[in-house]
Amino acid sequence: MKQIKIKKTDDMLFYDTLDNGLQVFMVPKEKMNTTFVSLNVKYGAIHNEFTPSDDKKMAKVPNGIAHFLEHKMFEQENGVDPMMFYAEKGADVNAYTSLYNTAYHFSCSSHLNENLEYLLDFVQAPYFTDENIAKEKGIIEEEIKMYNDDPYSFLEEQIRFNAFLNHPIKYSIAGTVRDINSITKEHLYTCYNTFYQPSNMFLVISGKFDPETLLEVIKTNQNKKDFPKKGPIKLKKITEDNKVLKEYEEKVMNVEVPKISYGLKIPLKPIKIEPKKGTLYLAIMLDSLFGSTSTFNEEMKEKGYLLSKILIETFPTESHLLVTINADTEYADELLEAIKNRLLDLSISDEDFENKRKMFISNGIYIYEDVNSINRNITNDLILYNEYYPNIDDILNKLNKKEYEIFKNSIKISNTTTLIIKPKTSEGGYDVKS
Repeated sequence: MKQIKIKKTDDMLFYDTLDNGLQVFMVPKEKMNTTFVSLNVKYGAIHNEFTPSDDKKMAKVPNGIAHFLEHKMFEQENGVDPMMFYAEKGADVNAYTSLYNTAYHFSCSSHLNENLEYLLDFVQAPYFTDENIAKEKGIIEEEIKMYNDDPYSFLEEQIRFNAFLNHPIKYSIAGTVRDINSITKEHLYTCYNTFYQPSNMFLVISGKFDPETLLEVIKTNQNKKDFPKKGPIKLKKITEDNKVLKEYEEKVMNVEVPKISYGLKIPLKPIKIEPKKGTLYLAIMLDSLFGSTSTFNEEMKEKGYLLSKILIETFPTESHLLVTINADTEYADELLEAIKNRLLDLSISDEDFENKRKMFISNGIYIYEDVNSINRNITNDLILYNEYYPNIDDILNKLNKKEYEIFKNSIKISNTTTLIIKPKTSEGGYDVKS
């Protein structure tokens, strides 16, 4: 087992790769009272076209299947409900599916070894039948309807749909009702057998434990199981144009005030800086332009254009990065115009650059004060960059204004999409100040 010292906090990162390919990352925190464990699969909503492990032909499965599969992993052939198992052990268990990965996680203050073994056991034991799939379809159908009625969920999903032409990132993580109704147990086993192999998974553990003891528990558990050897997973290569699908859309929903989302579809090919460093430069840029302490933010609040803080989200693909700028406002047109004008010049002052860089350095220490944050930080790096950066300060300290200028000049934001959600009026239309 290898280890790296986390310089900022004097913690240690322990990591190893098992014979079956499962990667294990551990950060012990003796002073913590709880432990957070996540078992992650490099399989998310965007992975809907691939070559199955038992075939040579490219297959396309229904959208939403990764999320459906996550739900079905909680139904076991022996009838034991994982939720009940963990409740009896005083632990909290849950799971989520993102665009990029699926994660199964629990937190506990006791019975760690037993809880960890059970996590490995139930995620590595699929049980799909026609009957339990039919039952799940109704449950997920209600979940989809709930998402469709939620303005925040609609805003995030629709802006992605409008931004992309071909990439599956445009589709809802849960899929549509039609997608869900087309899923079969054969679909689920095909996806499970292709993606849920140890070499495509990793464990992240943070909190109170002994790493040597825990690694032995993991190895013993995995050595009891027979995993067939499989080659690398082949995903379909997606060709995506720079232009957006739809430049403008309005939607009337049950909201009190309008909500806007302005999407920037940025091609990655012109950006020559390594991805992690580019992410940090982008974070400095966006926080300087639109952050809570920015001049823009203060001016918009003074004018009454902002009713909430500006929320910025990023959605990377192999060829493009979608940046969305979101806010609540009664002056949608005015705020959007102001955002567009601010984006005409991505320059920031030397002082602002240094302040943001130092802020990110100082904020880094807080990550290691919470077991969930530690776990999430490691997981995000591994999913997005296939590598964890325990000493991010080493990169932050090398960021400089000259390289920022190179990065800034490579950002192309000529392809944009706008989405406005407007409230209903008593007449059934919408009402927004102008």
